[in-house]
Amino acid sequence: LSMNGFFLSDFPYQRDVGSVSMRKFLGMRPPGVHVIVCVHGLDGNSNDLRSFRTFIEMAAKDARLEFIMSEVNQADTFCDFSSMTDLFVNEVLHHIDAYNVHFDKISFIGHSLGNIIIRAALQRHEFEPLLDKLYTFLSLSGPHLGMLYNQNSLVSTGMWIAQKWKKSVSLAQLGLKDHPDPRETFLYQLSQGRGLSHFQNILLVSSVQD
Repeated sequence: LSMNGFFLSDFPYQRDVGSVSMRKFLGMRPPGVHVIVCVHGLDGNSNDLRSFRTFIEMAAKDARLEFIMSEVNQADTFCDFSSMTDLFVNEVLHHIDAYNVHFDKISFIGHSLGNIIIRAALQRHEFEPLLDKLYTFLSLSGPHLGMLYNQNSLVSTGMWIAQKWKKSVSLAQLGLKDHPDPRETFLYQLSQGRGLSHFQNILLVSSVQD
């Protein structure tokens, strides 16, 4: 595997090697605040992406960052995506309003089905005022194409058990089993939206096993 780049840990701590590249990645300018929303995945919690927050804060020490570590859905990620999206939209807007956050950029980091919640939120009319401020979308192992043709037997078995045990609606939606007509399923309808087109940067990170 050949890859251009570096790890921050490869350099002495005293050298501010990460700031320039991270500043470019985040598109940071001194005057404005950059809001970064982190959304956990299936059966996760608000601490799952804390290491990403720590790295960004270390690499961009001079940036004005405001993190929102989503926690509103951590009690139940097995319900339907529409319900989780409703809660998530309210959570983000409430945080911005309650803390009077004035920002010029907003980015999202999602893990697993958290990415689907982010995409669904971008199509809600409540999020329209944010669309012109969208900057970076970092997707970590996001099931954007669903799990209909999943070839990993371990994952398929796990999903089957979770659906039987938890009566999971979200997993049924990821498997495109929420409607007899595939074009009427949640994921297909989501794919017809233009939410992601508003981002200046989109990074899809996953592994072959996913």
